[in-house]
Amino acid sequence: MKFTALILPLALLLLGCQSEPQKKVSGNGEQMQPVKVDSARLVTVEIAVGGMTCTGCEQTITGGVNTLPGVTAAAASWKDSVARVTFDTLLVTREAIDSVIVAKGYQVLASGH
Repeated sequence: MKFTALILPLALLLLGCQSEPQKKVSGNGEQMQPVKVDSARLVTVEIAVGGMTCTGCEQTITGGVNTLPGVTAAAASWKDSVARVTFDTLLVTREAIDSVIVAKGYQVLASGH
């Protein structure tokens, strides 16, 4: 029984880690070259977010926002009801960040910088 309790979580961890990174593809099917983040274009915004109730909510928002190209840092706080995001303004827009938050099931309450 103890053996099964150890093997199952280990197997799930190993299977979950074997996914290959996604390649970006243009509209015509060609692989795109990534554009590098430029620190001169980085901005940090604080976004008021409604609907977070736990650390799982924080992880959902942080994980979703971090998938956007050009986002260099993201952190959410359910206690403060905010998400702080640093991103390259050439590579991603504030609207795209807001859209990810809403798509994850939360509300963007106000814009802030």
